[in-house]
Amino acid sequence: MKILITTFLLGWHLSLFAAETNSANGPTPNRFLAESKALRWLKQQQKSDGSWVSPPSAIAGTGLAVLAFLKRGETPDSKEFGETVTRGIVFLVQSIDANGLVKDNSGYAQGVVTLALAEAYSMTMSLALREPLAKAGKTNSVLVAEADGFEVAWLTLSIHSARLAGIDVPAEVMVTARNQLWKRYRDDGQFSDARGRPDPELTGAYVHCLQMLGHGQDPRVKKALDLLKKQRMDWRETTSPRAWESWFFVTQAMFWGGGPYWQYWSHELLPSLLEAQQEDGH
Repeated sequence: MKILITTFLLGWHLSLFAAETNSANGPTPNRFLAESKALRWLKQQQKSDGSWVSPPSAIAGTGLAVLAFLKRGETPDSKEFGETVTRGIVFLVQSIDANGLVKDNSGYAQGVVTLALAEAYSMTMSLALREPLAKAGKTNSVLVAEADGFEVAWLTLSIHSARLAGIDVPAEVMVTARNQLWKRYRDDGQFSDARGRPDPELTGAYVHCLQMLGHGQDPRVKKALDLLKKQRMDWRETTSPRAWESWFFVTQAMFWGGGPYWQYWSHELLPSLLEAQQEDGH
């Protein structure tokens, strides 16, 4: 769980940085220090084979950890973290078989690993990443039609990112992903689980995906954002095993929602993260 929490701490970096660079003061020292401490802790936890051990699997945990470095702008060329990033990416490439399937055979890991490779390829244009990314993207294009829950979100973001990176993803695949998201929408602004029950934790994930697919101005998305705006981030007291994943997606959704949504959530997020972070960075 530590890897997931630390990754979440870094996951909001891009949004917060983009918001802060529009101000006269730039990024806050506390935020930059918190990020650096978290990355150094992650670096220390990396195994000799380039992986990180974290539930539900080392492959998924490694994908999340690599994303944390990439979100900060750290690449294989980075002075302090370059070797760490390189070893993590190599592990992810080796986790994909000839058919584009991630070896632990879960939609969750499939989406996370492909998203990490897509982001890495976008930042480096390394030809060594293009073929495994293309294979995984093709596989994900099939899997998203049958996926459910958070797997839909990760798979959707992965094929969207792969497409932005120049990988061929047919337009009809993106339509399928969109339909998978909308079919869970409820009239009250929430999204539901497979049994039709409202799922507040899933709502943020699906809202963010729909924003990335170009539906950010849809009135249904706005209605869902209004509900998300009522959430509180109680880092220490939550008992849900999915809360960290949910907050990761809510952060992105609120940022892209902009205005009062991001203003509210950033004030919820930053103090809670800084308060919860341990001295060693996790």
